[in-house]
Amino acid sequence: MTRIDLPPAVVAAPTPAAPPPPPPPPKGPAFGLRLATGLIGVLLAVLLAGFNEHTIEMALADIEGQLHIGHDEGTWIIALFEAFNISAMAFAPWCSVTFSIRRLTIVMTGMVGVLGLAAPFMPNLGALLILRSLQGFACGCLPPMLMTVALRFLPTNIKIYGLGAYALTATFGPNLGVPLAGFWFEYVGWQFLFWQIVPLCMISMICVAWGLPQDPLRLERFRQFDWRGLLTGLPAICSLVIALEQGDRLDWFRSPLITHLFCGGGFLFILFIINEWFHPLPFFRIQLLKQRNVSDSLLTLAAVLVLCVVTIEIPSVYLEEVRGYRPIQTAPIALILAVPQLIALPLVSALCNIRKVDCRIVLMAGLAIQGASYWLGTWLDSDWVRENFYIVQLMQVASQPMMVISILMLATMGLGPADGPFISGMFNMTKGFANAIAAGVIAALLRRREQYHSTMLLDTYGYNQNALEGMGDPASTLLAPHIADSDRLAWNTQVLLHGKVTEQSLVLACADIYYVMVGLCAAFIILNMFLPLRVYPPRAPSASAPAK
Repeated sequence: MTRIDLPPAVVAAPTPAAPPPPPPPPKGPAFGLRLATGLIGVLLAVLLAGFNEHTIEMALADIEGQLHIGHDEGTWIIALFEAFNISAMAFAPWCSVTFSIRRLTIVMTGMVGVLGLAAPFMPNLGALLILRSLQGFACGCLPPMLMTVALRFLPTNIKIYGLGAYALTATFGPNLGVPLAGFWFEYVGWQFLFWQIVPLCMISMICVAWGLPQDPLRLERFRQFDWRGLLTGLPAICSLVIALEQGDRLDWFRSPLITHLFCGGGFLFILFIINEWFHPLPFFRIQLLKQRNVSDSLLTLAAVLVLCVVTIEIPSVYLEEVRGYRPIQTAPIALILAVPQLIALPLVSALCNIRKVDCRIVLMAGLAIQGASYWLGTWLDSDWVRENFYIVQLMQVASQPMMVISILMLATMGLGPADGPFISGMFNMTKGFANAIAAGVIAALLRRREQYHSTMLLDTYGYNQNALEGMGDPASTLLAPHIADSDRLAWNTQVLLHGKVTEQSLVLACADIYYVMVGLCAAFIILNMFLPLRVYPPRAPSASAPAK
């Protein structure tokens, strides 16, 4: 046989070694008292941001009176706060990774407290608007931190309870704004509408400083900073939110301001989305929307938050306009919904943490209960008082946690740890936009349906004796025979009829909105029958059951 000598290089060449596996991610601190205290501090920061937002909104008329400003000027206090609040939710997760959750939470919480302390001393409306814009931005940075720390630090077996704590910000916090507004203004002083958050800010900062671990600064991320995203996204979000907040007051697209805000904001928002899709280090990972559960969760979340706004808005409007209630008198309506959430949320979290329970079924059951409560609300008439709303609110004590916690599970259980900041930003910005959309749409629906019913009632009855008797008002019936004898009586009768028509048209408009909400619940029950995929509660590796 002929021997074949291979070149030395070939003979000596060893088989290429496989590259070493990447190092495992560093393990976070063990969950204990210290870390639990930090999480409570973040939760408190998010709740106080919600109190600051909703209390000022509920007491706006009283604040306008104390500051001697008109209603139109006062609405900008809310509009600018909401615009910068929602904008901050989009960019806060990037900042939390760059500067650390601990630093960002402490700085923004302190900023909220300092600005709240200074708010009553502003010399004019312009200064107050600037302050509320800055405070809105600081408040908006806090909600994304809660979801991020819950997904990152909580042990696997109790992660659902962390999502339940986040759900407090959507169910408990907003509903507590009404009683707080009434209490501070009626019994303490209007300045405490701004000052109520100061002691809570101090407690929150101490808990976060002691409890949360300190991540290192990652300033190298500025080398890939998404400048185009900031320059398009910030003005886009602010423009759209201001247009939604001021649209009904300025008659929507009949106003050049609203038209320009919608068109310019919409165009910039499209550019923002396109930029985020291609940027290597984006504020939003838009590709997450390709996952069915993420898309369904964001759509359903927007609908559920609209429902939650209706839950407190319609009873408040009815009781104030028809019954003449003050905010402190409408407080029980909000308290009966807010306080039981402290029990309902852990119970629903425990239910969804059972592997055999499908959170999609829980979500659809919550939507069904919510729809049933609105169906009861369609029975609204001018004889209702505060107690008539209690059964409607009590049904929603169960339905709201069922909806919100199930949505959080569908959105987060299929994602990896690196997706936490991205889903947190998308989730919170959707929540903010949904609240702004709900405020604009409900105001427009209420006004348009009230005008429609007012026109129909006046066309039906007219200003004559038959109309007065048809309205069933004893005083009108007594006055009717004497209308022809006195112009003064005729004028008084018309005023009386106009007041009755205004009252009845508002009642009918509120009932119409309840009908719309029933239809919205039904539509999203159907959507969630088909779109989302089932997810399971997380388990530690040693306790995880085999997937079926």
